[in-house]
Amino acid sequence: PISLHGAPERNTKPNKPAAAAGYTASALRPSEPPRTPGSRCWTASLVATIRAKNLFGHLSHVLLSVTVLQSIRPSHSFSSPIKMVAAPELRNNQLEHPLMSRVIAHRGARSSAPENTIEALVRAHELGATFCEIDVMLSKDKEVFINHDFTVDRCSNGVGNFGDKTAAELLALDVGSWFSKEYTGAQYPTLKAAVNKCQQLGLGLNVEIKHLRKKADDECLEGSEIAEREREVAMQTARVIREMNANTSALVFSSFSVWALEVIQREMPLVKRALLVEAIPDDWQDQVTRLGCSSINFNSKLATKEQVEKIRQCGVEMYSYTVNDPERAWELMQWGVSGVFADCPAEIESYLKINSQSRG
Repeated sequence: PISLHGAPERNTKPNKPAAAAGYTASALRPSEPPRTPGSRCWTASLVATIRAKNLFGHLSHVLLSVTVLQSIRPSHSFSSPIKMVAAPELRNNQLEHPLMSRVIAHRGARSSAPENTIEALVRAHELGATFCEIDVMLSKDKEVFINHDFTVDRCSNGVGNFGDKTAAELLALDVGSWFSKEYTGAQYPTLKAAVNKCQQLGLGLNVEIKHLRKKADDECLEGSEIAEREREVAMQTARVIREMNANTSALVFSSFSVWALEVIQREMPLVKRALLVEAIPDDWQDQVTRLGCSSINFNSKLATKEQVEKIRQCGVEMYSYTVNDPERAWELMQWGVSGVFADCPAEIESYLKINSQSRG
């Protein structure tokens, strides 16, 4: 489990690469050109003045200047979120240190509790989940809430557009009784409340910054009203996380909106990001590189084994949504997907664990 408590994300400078094994940090000087494997990019000169007596003829001292030219250069490389790197080491076809868990509770444990509520996060934790996914949107007065739909109709006792309601109006709605009487009185949680609860429970959190288009893969041009509104959701989300003093290592931001991801990249550059797509686009590598994403998250029904294998060879992680069929989850993991989003996380995790043990 990952704690959400810690220092706020304030560093706006990229990480400095650590020195390669066997070399001190002082050996990597800012003035040096980029080093690539096998290159000869630096020369160290040592001039030694040696005075020695001639042991045979007792001759006078001789001044000997020796210049030693060294052009030996170790082979190493540095990886970063915005550069394609070699495929990482796998064990049982899985990464040793993945971005998230192999099963992420989708909108909390939404098959067991009302989705995107504190109750759903608690239930996910009770079922053994270590990572949850939630969606964020803005109220009319720009408060960041957890919600998926553009309207409140499906998951509350209210009606109308979510973004047309103030925070007070949203908090007055019952978002639990539609699921079962047991959850009557549940509220739309704010992002702050959700992060606080995850901190208490030790849950990692994938925060999806909602797009504002009719369909996730609809075109959204630069300068459009929707693009600006999606940027605003990202800005407000970043603000809340900073104000909370939350540890960003516990967070992964994802979005279908490139505008939202650009904002997060600029405002919180060290926070891990994931590009959300329906079908994997032909230019996925350009998008992942430009946005500095650590993973690409795709619709499980729209990907092929060949696509997954190609992406994995580039060292980019993949997560697939929404996978409630245990056999499909197993198949995707065998292809090389790092994890799946599931409404029933305990069922999927149990199946994967049993299969892993029985098949070695």
